[in-house]
Amino acid sequence: MPPPVGMRTTIGLTAWTDYIPTADSTVAARLRKAGAIIIGKTNVPPRLRDLQTSNPIFGRTSNPWDVSRTPGGSSGGAAAAVAAGLAPLDIGSDAGGSVRVPAHLCGVYGFKPTQSSVPTTGSYADPPDMP
Repeated sequence: MPPPVGMRTTIGLTAWTDYIPTADSTVAARLRKAGAIIIGKTNVPPRLRDLQTSNPIFGRTSNPWDVSRTPGGSSGGAAAAVAAGLAPLDIGSDAGGSVRVPAHLCGVYGFKPTQSSVPTTGSYADPPDMP
């Protein structure tokens, strides 16, 4: 989920453990304007760059159908949450299959829209104190 205001956003980095955005990303703002209620965020690997979903803050995400297996990455937390029925949908990032592969591994649908059709403004920009 691109950062919503007031919700801790770590992208799996210990340096971001206490980072709380002060403004919605464009996607979060548009969802709210359309009436969506953002109920939470899901786990991701550090900087969204891994084929599994584990990080030093929240640990490993398991596939809800077989907890000995990974849901994949980088949006494995999103796919696992939808597959487990925790939410009807989730927003993830997908440069090279990061939504579609975890969705496949968890038995749910993953969709990558045409490039630039969904704005990324405000998504995972470095907090002011990040080097």
